[in-house]
Amino acid sequence: MLRLTEQGLFAEVEAAYKYCNYDLTKQSMKIIGCSEIIRYLKGELSYEATLAAMVQANKVYAKKQITWFKHQLTNVHWYSFSYSQFDNLCQKIIVELKNSNYLKL
Repeated sequence: MLRLTEQGLFAEVEAAYKYCNYDLTKQSMKIIGCSEIIRYLKGELSYEATLAAMVQANKVYAKKQITWFKHQLTNVHWYSFSYSQFDNLCQKIIVELKNSNYLKL
């Protein structure tokens, strides 16, 4: 979130909000984090609370995406890992693919 704010996210949302004549029902105003930034611009949230709310909104959306994918892609094996385990996980997946009918390497 900090990188996005440093790259002008707040100013961009403010400009879009003005362009949409302050109408939050416009599609461009429905992006994740937009409503939180608008609340900040209106003085309803502090900067820190806005960032925290944006992070939370992103987490909620990511969880919804994962749930949707899990229900749509029932034949997919999902892996949990930390970035320190990434190389080992890649090797494990390659071995599994070599031993399956999905891919002949």
